[in-house]
Amino acid sequence: MNAQITHRWSTVTVVVIVLLAALAFAGCSAGTTPGQEASSPEAQQLAIQLGDTLTAAGLPVPPTQVLTILYGADGGVSCTNVAALQHQAGLTGFGSPSIGRRVMMDPKVLAYDEAVVATYCPDLLPAYQAYVTGLATATTIP
Repeated sequence: MNAQITHRWSTVTVVVIVLLAALAFAGCSAGTTPGQEASSPEAQQLAIQLGDTLTAAGLPVPPTQVLTILYGADGGVSCTNVAALQHQAGLTGFGSPSIGRRVMMDPKVLAYDEAVVATYCPDLLPAYQAYVTGLATATTIP
């Protein structure tokens, strides 16, 4: 029973961290996708595709409604800032309680971000991969 509770808390922790990562990578723009775009068939299809990609990578999948609001039909800020200074600052400071303090990136966070870029702006995937290739990573999410 105790192992079951620990597993449940681990799963909840991973889901919370992935959702926070989604918000961070979206430039804290959650809720800024116009309702019409978020409910469009294209946004729905892309959210389902992202969910499938996340599932295949063994990552938790946020609800489709959350994905459509975060990314709409064009990936929003996640595609606008790929490998740009804002994106790099978000990745290098992710999870740090101190401004300017860099922490090790968990491969799960990078895998989530890569899935978003591959789904919404695949033409920018090589730039993303070139940037993250040099980042130090360590398993920090249970």
